[in-house]
This record gives sequence, C-alpha cells and structure tokens, in this order.
Amino acid sequence: MVSHEVENTYCGKAVMIEESNNKSLRILVVDDDVQIRDSLSQLLTLSGYEVTVASNGTIARLLFEREPFDLVITDILMPSENGLALILNLKDFDADVKIIAISGGGKTNNRGFLEIAKTLGATQALQKPITGDTLLNTIQQVLSGL
Repeated sequence: MVSHEVENTYCGKAVMIEESNNKSLRILVVDDDVQIRDSLSQLLTLSGYEVTVASNGTIARLLFEREPFDLVITDILMPSENGLALILNLKDFDADVKIIAISGGGKTNNRGFLEIAKTLGATQALQKPITGDTLLNTIQQVLSGL
C-alpha cells in the first residue's frame, strides 16, 4: 500500500490516506452542509471509495432506491427528509443496509439524536466533529461487520 498525506478540511488536520482496493465499495454521503459533504466526499474518494453525495434525505432515498450502496453516511438534522426518516425508509427498503449516522446536535447539541438513530437501525453513530481517522476506522469496522 502507498500512503499519501492530504489536507482533510473537515477536521482541519492532515491525515494519512492509504491506497486500497475500495473502488468497488460505494458510499452515499448525505449532509445539507456543502462544506461537510464535499470534505467527506474528498476524504472517501482519496481513500479509494466510490462516493455519491446528496443534500437531503429525499434525494438520498431516491438515489438508493435506484441503485443501492454498500454504506450510507447521513447527517441527522437536514431539511426535506431528515436523517432519522431516511434511516427508517432505507431500512424498509433494504433491512441489511449499513448506515453511519452523524450529527452535531444542531442548536441543542443533543446526543439524543444519535441514540435514536441507532435505535432506528443505524449501524454506528458519530458525534461531529469527526476526525478523518475516526471516520475511516468506523467505515472499516462497519463494512467488515465488526
């Protein structure tokens, strides 16, 4: 494996990215914040994943129903269809879908949203801000079934 150091603007630190054979693994990133969405997309693309992005749950659900993904990473608080509704809809469509819920808690800064996300079927839940290393490790664990 070859390592590359890249600037991860999401967490503001340089992280080591290793080339891998993740090209066949498809990840859908759902977040209404364009900066977060683009940063996650960049990090995951540089890590070898095939990435598609959506700005809300409605678009994400339509994309997933057309062609399912190996993993969905979704924010919780979004306009249109929020992350909790998205988790329910994706689980209804595909009970085996792997989902990582992410949230900063909005104005309430409440971790309760992440607890609810796990109850509804999210495989993992992470509190923002998330480091690149934490996200990549969580993705590996989720995809390997740990």
